[in-house]
Amino acid sequence: MAQKLGLTVATEIMTPPGSVDVSTEVIKLRRADPDFTIFHGYVLAPIPEFVGQGKRMGLKTRYMGTFWTMDNSTVMQMGEDAEGFMGVMPYRYYYDETADAPMLKKIRELRPQYQSTGYMQGFLAAMLFTEVAKRTLDAGKELTSANMKTALEGIKDFDTGGLIGVPISIKGNSIPVGRIYRADTKQKQMVPASDWIVLQ
Repeated sequence: MAQKLGLTVATEIMTPPGSVDVSTEVIKLRRADPDFTIFHGYVLAPIPEFVGQGKRMGLKTRYMGTFWTMDNSTVMQMGEDAEGFMGVMPYRYYYDETADAPMLKKIRELRPQYQSTGYMQGFLAAMLFTEVAKRTLDAGKELTSANMKTALEGIKDFDTGGLIGVPISIKGNSIPVGRIYRADTKQKQMVPASDWIVLQ
């Protein structure tokens, strides 16, 4: 895909889960000197070490993340090094009160402390499984995996109650919707850097 878009992947670096000493990998990153560094599949470690060491070495790369990397509490653990950190996220953050999001409001009533992106993912999965069961039973069918898969694939323009900023449709076992957020260390929050993006 990178080649198709005219982009060059400077390097790919893999570290063991929970890795703490990433100095060797940071040197590899420095040698590659990428414009952007995208973290994928990490929850926390070793992102702060990568970002902190890279900045101290003078790396000009722009650090970005994907879903699991983008939890607000995870990013803010980087302190000032998080400033400008960007990435894609399919959900609104727990603290977002800027839009009409009744389900997010309900979550805040049920759980008054910050809830992570993992919680939002689980909540939406429960909403979708409930909808799938309802659709299967309304069609007079048994709750078999094949019938439920058919019901799931039939979901179009589903209202998540504001957990995601646009109605969602299931396409190829995925929800191809996201939004770019960036870290604002003064607010200690991930803030929107784009509108909602729907892949066709």
